[in-house]
Amino acid sequence: MRLRLSPLRKYFSTRFEFFIISIILPFCWLILEYFFRRQTRQASYIPPESNQFKSATLLLGSNEVKIQSIHTLLPRKSVVDWARANLKIDKINVTTSPKNIRSEIVIITGDWFNYHKPHLKLFLPAFLTARQIFKQKLPVWFMLGDTYNLHPLIAASIIVSKCGGAIVLQQNTCEEAAKFGIPFPSGPNIWLINAGNVELFSSNKPWEERKNLVLFGVSGDDKRQNLFNAVNQEIVGRGWDVIPTYRQYDWDAYRELHANAKINIILSLRQSAVDVRLRFLRKRSSQFMVSSRVFEGFCSGNLVITNPCPVLSKLGFESGVHYLNIDTYVKNKFDLPPDDVLKSIAQAGQANFFSAIDFRAEGN
Repeated sequence: MRLRLSPLRKYFSTRFEFFIISIILPFCWLILEYFFRRQTRQASYIPPESNQFKSATLLLGSNEVKIQSIHTLLPRKSVVDWARANLKIDKINVTTSPKNIRSEIVIITGDWFNYHKPHLKLFLPAFLTARQIFKQKLPVWFMLGDTYNLHPLIAASIIVSKCGGAIVLQQNTCEEAAKFGIPFPSGPNIWLINAGNVELFSSNKPWEERKNLVLFGVSGDDKRQNLFNAVNQEIVGRGWDVIPTYRQYDWDAYRELHANAKINIILSLRQSAVDVRLRFLRKRSSQFMVSSRVFEGFCSGNLVITNPCPVLSKLGFESGVHYLNIDTYVKNKFDLPPDDVLKSIAQAGQANFFSAIDFRAEGN
């Protein structure tokens, strides 16, 4: 009997969580936003900058490390690399307890959120954590992987608005976040691929030795899938091999694909699932969200085709110089420039990416 009830229990649990995220949380945001504004009057905005602190503590929910077989950038490791290489923080401690932290700042990633799931507990774990860190007069950098996912966003806002520090964004700019009402936003920060772990995707393979291969980011959003369905035959008809990525490759194979490909296509638009969850808050949110896959493409030396957006502009990427505007080439049925032009744009995009993450290759 227990075996029969288990799938049913899982189904209702999933539906309940979806109800919380898509119905309850948008209303909570409207109420809590006023609370966050009042809180920030008594706290300090401290965006991440180099040589600002000598020590930091990474607050986790659990010490258990789950190695995933599919390709993914692990936030726990990435943020340590980022803090050391980009921010020049010498000493980084790791703890699961917000009490008695001995450092100058606290860093929280999605690991903490995934363990505590505060959105299912009236956000009490977030309020409790905020109070315990506040007593020690420590600021917090909360690494927010998805800008408009309200369940981690509300938890991040509770903690940072109380303690000070910043909500560290990669997908959006400060201006986009402020319009939505996010307290103390800092962005864009390329922290998943940074100067400390750039070797994960950087490739010096000559353009001429690469295959006429297009990586097409499809997984995670029906907008991506619909675009792929609409343009795939046009690209193939122009002599390109197209590989749609559905997270079907393991980590090493995924990186090897980037090293061998010439072109990387990925939308930089707010995903449909986020649209559903935001409901009436969509008008306040940006239509753009830059996936880490865009930066994986730049880092690998691929010619990136994506949407012009505030994040790329803020980081110095120019359409036609460092990447190609996807809207233009959809209209032109993917009539791309000559190969030498594609090579030049790909190299310029990779160089600007290294500049944006403050990476200096050894010997340069």
